[in-house]
Amino acid sequence: MDLEALFKISHGVYLTGAKDNNNRLIGSCIDAVMVVEVAPAQVMISLGKASYTCENILKNKQLTLSVLGEDVSDNIINIFGTKSSKTEDKWAQVSHHLMN
Repeated sequence: MDLEALFKISHGVYLTGAKDNNNRLIGSCIDAVMVVEVAPAQVMISLGKASYTCENILKNKQLTLSVLGEDVSDNIINIFGTKSSKTEDKWAQVSHHLMN
């Protein structure tokens, strides 16, 4: 992990992703991310506990975090901020690629 990235976290909009028990990609928009420790690297996110994304992060102990740019499309915010991954395949609606 590039620790320099931790120092660039500021207030903004983020996309957190995970996989459900069927190995399907899910995700949600969040706006609360905070660095709590650099060594070892730790960040804290705030996510609605009743959300399907949160439920699966707690089960599977894995998540992704992407910083959304100021020019992010309103469509991305609408898809990941207002719909549930439980009933909606959000990732099928947007162009994306996965990285380690």
